[in-house]
Amino acid sequence: MNSPFFIFQAIAAILYSLCVCLLCLYGLHSLWLLFRFLRYRKEKAQTPENTQPNSAVLVQLPIYNERDVVTRLLECISQLEWPKSLLRIQLLDDSTDDSIEIGKKAIAEISKRGINITHVTRTKRIGYKAGALEEGLKLDAMHADGPAPFVAIFDADFLPHADFLRKALPSLENDNQLAFIQGRWEHLNRNKSFLTRAQAMGIDGHFAIEQGARAWSGLALNFNGTCGVWRVEAIHDAGGWQHDTLTEDMDLSYRAHLKGWRGAYDLDLDVPGEIPHTLEAWRAQQFRWAKGSLQTARKLLPKVWSSDWKLVKKCAATAHMTHYLVHPLILLSLAFAPLAIPFFANTNADLILIGLACLLCGMFCPILLYIASQLVLRRPLKHYLALPLLTAMGTGIAISNSRAAIDVFRDRVKEFIRTPKYGDSKGSYRAKESWGLVELLAASWGIIGIAFAWQQSSWIMPILAIYVSGFLHHGCTLLANRINQWKA
Repeated sequence: MNSPFFIFQAIAAILYSLCVCLLCLYGLHSLWLLFRFLRYRKEKAQTPENTQPNSAVLVQLPIYNERDVVTRLLECISQLEWPKSLLRIQLLDDSTDDSIEIGKKAIAEISKRGINITHVTRTKRIGYKAGALEEGLKLDAMHADGPAPFVAIFDADFLPHADFLRKALPSLENDNQLAFIQGRWEHLNRNKSFLTRAQAMGIDGHFAIEQGARAWSGLALNFNGTCGVWRVEAIHDAGGWQHDTLTEDMDLSYRAHLKGWRGAYDLDLDVPGEIPHTLEAWRAQQFRWAKGSLQTARKLLPKVWSSDWKLVKKCAATAHMTHYLVHPLILLSLAFAPLAIPFFANTNADLILIGLACLLCGMFCPILLYIASQLVLRRPLKHYLALPLLTAMGTGIAISNSRAAIDVFRDRVKEFIRTPKYGDSKGSYRAKESWGLVELLAASWGIIGIAFAWQQSSWIMPILAIYVSGFLHHGCTLLANRINQWKA
């Protein structure tokens, strides 16, 4: 029993168990947010009635090489219902392609209607999106009528309804301690494919459940980078837009909360947006979000834990900012599982039941949250069919997002990679492609683990099957896309 091989199995089992316990905690966090949503939903602040607009509003549209959607975006924003004398629009254009000329042409047409719209370009893309937003605020501060007290922000792939400002501004005007109000993302192209349906369900889980739970129960709420309105005073008080992370929105939100400001969320303030069309584009987006969130955690968690926040709020902030660590944990648990199976075969039955409960909790609590989001938003039953694919995508992305975590650990700087958008075209840009070979290798290792688990009748087998399905989906899809692109 004390052979080197047995000791090796024991170490693998301990490490596997540790990963499973941590995944369980993140799963319980999802379940806890669902409970808080259900508890506080009836107590959520009611959106004030629309009042006569009396505040100047700056609308910022940060773009980078968005030739396929910039005209659509500008035309939509020009339809916002707000007095022309109080509305200022900035196209913050860092493009290096003909998006600049396309934007200029659209702005010239919109300006003829008496709308105050400016085209802001920079010779150097310093700070990426955060730098562009900061530059826009500096320019607005020099306005003849003084700076606008509020700034609405929309990314290129979102098309707000005409009454967005009329719905969003009253909350900020009636509460001087409110830093921002965040709207809910809706989906322009949800039904394009099973891939977009799965993404939409994942986004719904965040916006229908998690954001409401945070906002209405006193937890720290993050701005999602678009579809919201900020109080400019709160931006400056929190230290302004900073570009030392790839999620400048989460960074600014938490700095504002630490300064005593609050964020608001309106479930009914929906803004349709475009979901990435391809798996490669979605992976690039997730990589940026994962890396940025963990960068923000490294930057701000020491300040969170040294603040006077209540313990529950500190723990919730920690789970929120480090949520993408679930992917390295999935990858590590996959690596250790086949090695640990023989050890678990000789383990006490009670410990096995505890391990199984932790594993199921880590996997199925988030699934329960996604199902609840569809019920809250009253989605048709056909949307639930995307749940298996969403589960596979959530595990298959583990290798890519683990690379993001490693980049943060190594303090490795990478360029801000835009998410390709299509609009009504075939798309001018594609995300960086991958052969998917590493994912296929991970799936192969998982299949070996399933074979071991089958021989031992191990409780690990069903979870390994989920992991294998995720990595097989990613690996086969990426490989097929790469081959098709090569043939073309």
